[in-house]
Amino acid sequence: MQSPQRRPVIAGQGRRMDRAETWHTSAQDWCGPCVRRFRSIHPRIARVTGRPQRSQRLGDLCVIVSSALVILLSPFVAASSQQPETIVLAPVRAGLDPISLPQLDTLEAAVADHLRDARAAFEETPPNASPRDLADAYGAVGRVFHAYEFFDAADACYRNAAILRPSDSRWLHLRAYLLQQTGRFEDAVPLYLAARRAAPDDYAAAVHLGETYLGLGRIADAREQFDAMSMRYPAASNAGLGEIALRERRYKEAIAHLEAALARFPSATSLEYSLGMAYRGLGRMDEARAHLLRRGSGGVRVADPIVDELQTLARGERAFVMRGRQAYEAGQFQAAADAFRKAAAAAPADAIPHVNLAAALAQLGDANGAAAQLEIAVRLDPDDESALLNLSILLADRARYREALQHLDDSHRRFPDRAPTATTLARLLASSPDRSIRDGPRAFDVATTVYQREPSPAHGETVAIALAELGRCDEAEEWMRRAIGEADGGKDAPEAARLRREAGRYASRPCRP
Repeated sequence: MQSPQRRPVIAGQGRRMDRAETWHTSAQDWCGPCVRRFRSIHPRIARVTGRPQRSQRLGDLCVIVSSALVILLSPFVAASSQQPETIVLAPVRAGLDPISLPQLDTLEAAVADHLRDARAAFEETPPNASPRDLADAYGAVGRVFHAYEFFDAADACYRNAAILRPSDSRWLHLRAYLLQQTGRFEDAVPLYLAARRAAPDDYAAAVHLGETYLGLGRIADAREQFDAMSMRYPAASNAGLGEIALRERRYKEAIAHLEAALARFPSATSLEYSLGMAYRGLGRMDEARAHLLRRGSGGVRVADPIVDELQTLARGERAFVMRGRQAYEAGQFQAAADAFRKAAAAAPADAIPHVNLAAALAQLGDANGAAAQLEIAVRLDPDDESALLNLSILLADRARYREALQHLDDSHRRFPDRAPTATTLARLLASSPDRSIRDGPRAFDVATTVYQREPSPAHGETVAIALAELGRCDEAEEWMRRAIGEADGGKDAPEAARLRREAGRYASRPCRP
C-alpha cells in the first residue's frame, strides 16, 4: 500500500528493496506501480506482493495484495500547526546528555501513564547514586522510550548509561540495535563491536553486526560474522551468506544457502525474492517466477533476549500493534490478526489497526475480510490514500470493478495531484475486465496529466495503455519506446527489460486490451 515504486525497509533490517518487490508485479497492471512507502522515525512499513489476475491480452491486470497491505504504527504525536514546547530532562552529572521528553498530552492514556511512571522512577534515583545505579536508571527509562519508538530520547538514555558504565553490554547492544533500526549503520558498527568485547557470549550482536555490515556493503566483514555464527544460528547465517553470494553473482551458492535458511525457517518468505533472483541469474526462469510469486514479508530473526524484552514493555493499543507487527514479520499471520483485532478494539476511532488487520487477513487468504477492514479504515480516515488504493485493488480482485472505480474517482476528484491514485484510476479506466466502465478518453487525459507532472517510465507506460484502449496503436508503441528509453537513461535495467517484454503487446492490431 503505501506506495510503491519501491518497497519498504523492515524496521531493524535496514535492507533496501529492489524494484521487483513493488506492490504490483508489473506496471502493465491497471493499478500500476503507484504506491510509495512511508518511512519516518515511526516506521510505516509497506511490504506488498500479490498474485496477478489475467486480463485478455494485456497480461497482469491487477495484483491483489496477498502478502501484506501495510504494517503501520500509529503516530504518537498528533499533527499540529504549532510545535509544543519541548520538555528536557537535565543531565544529573557533568558529561551526560539531556533527554528531550515526548509530549504526553497527545498520547494514548495507557502510553502517557507508562511514560509518566518511567520518568518518576528515574527521578527517584538520587544524583549521588553509584554509576551502576545511575546507568541502570537511564537504561530502564531508555528501554521504555525505545519500546514506544521514541528513538531520540531512548538514544540519549542509552548513551548516558554507557558513559556511566561502559562495561555493561546491555546498553551498547540496545543502542546499536536502535541505530540499526533507524538506518544509522556506520554508528551501529562500533557499538556492536564494543558489546561483543564486553560480553563475548552476546551472539545475537554478532548476527546483527553481520546484517549491519551487509547494509553498508562491507561484504567481507559481513561474511566473517555470518560464518562465525553458522553453527549457533544456521538459519540467519545461511540467509546472510545467501544474500552475499547473490550480490557476488555466485548464484548456485546463493541458492544453496537460501534454501537451507528456508528449510529451517519456512515462514521467512522474504527470502523467496532473493532465491528467485538467484534462479533468474542462472537463467532458470520458471523456477525464478515460482519463487518470486511466493515472496512475502517474513524474515529470519534471531532470538535476542536483550531486544525481545522491549516487546513486553509496551501498553495499550501500541502494545497490540507492536506484537502484531512482530508476529507478522515472523510470518505468524493468525497471531498478527489476533493482535491487530485487539488494537482495533482498544482504539475504535483509529484507522491504522484496521489497515494492519487487513494486511494479516490478506495473508491468511481472507480477501473479503481484508476488504471489509479497509472499508472501515477508509470511513475512519477518508484521506488515507494507501488504504483507499489497496481497498480498490481488493474490490477489483473480487470483480467489484464499479465500486473500485467509485473509490478511485472520488479520491481523485478530491486530491487531483496524487499521482498513485491518478495512475491507478487511469489504468482501471483503460483496461478494466469490465469493459462497460472503461473510458479511454478520460484515461488518456488523466495519464498524460500525471506524466507531464511526473515524467517516468511507468507513467509513460500508463499513457500507452490509454492509447491502446483508444485504438491509437502506433502512438502507444511510440510511448512504450519512450518509456524504455527513459528506463535505459536512468540505468534501471530491470524496468527497461520489463518494458521491452510488454512492448510486444502493442505490435498487433488491434492493440486494445
